[in-house]
Amino acid sequence: VAADSELDAVVSGANDGAVVLHTLRTGTFVWSASPVGGRVSAVRICSANGLVVVYSAARLALALLSINGRVRVRATLHDRLNDLAVSRDGAFLVTAGNNAVVFRTLHDLKFVHRCDVPVPVNCMCWTPDDMYLLLAMRDGSVLALGRGTPDADTAPNTTRLFTRLARFTFFPRAYANLPLNIAAVAAAAAAAEQAATDDNQQQQQQTSKQPAA
Repeated sequence: VAADSELDAVVSGANDGAVVLHTLRTGTFVWSASPVGGRVSAVRICSANGLVVVYSAARLALALLSINGRVRVRATLHDRLNDLAVSRDGAFLVTAGNNAVVFRTLHDLKFVHRCDVPVPVNCMCWTPDDMYLLLAMRDGSVLALGRGTPDADTAPNTTRLFTRLARFTFFPRAYANLPLNIAAVAAAAAAAEQAATDDNQQQQQQTSKQPAA
């Protein structure tokens, strides 16, 4: 199930492959579709552009629907997914499995980038500003991928995607299967970044005070 208050919509998926949309405020039925032809494993909805993503593990398939229920595109997968997440700006769909995180453009589900991971991903989420993707790993760690800056030479209308690991913070293994707390991880990442910045400034100051040879 996925819901969005801005679109006044709640989308649900069923074992028979049906995807159903109701209004969130009144529960009024709007439409039903069967875009993947098999059991629905996950659904996501994006308020930025009114798109619905449907995933079927049984069929290894993704489908993209408009808010009106029309199927826009389908994609076949090679591996099962553990989670999928849509960026808040509606630009990207990210899918995560046991070996990699894959980035796709949301409007057409086309492959953009792949990032191999050291251990399987349990779940993931974007920070509110879409600048970091936080991955909860099966070994109890949290992996943070940082979004790059626009590349005017190769991609004038998009952004360079997550080409390096921003941080790698270990958490107790006992918490590996718990939901990811965005605020806590984002705060920890920000604190770590500030500490690293302070260390660099201190090193620079110490270097500048050393007498010249």
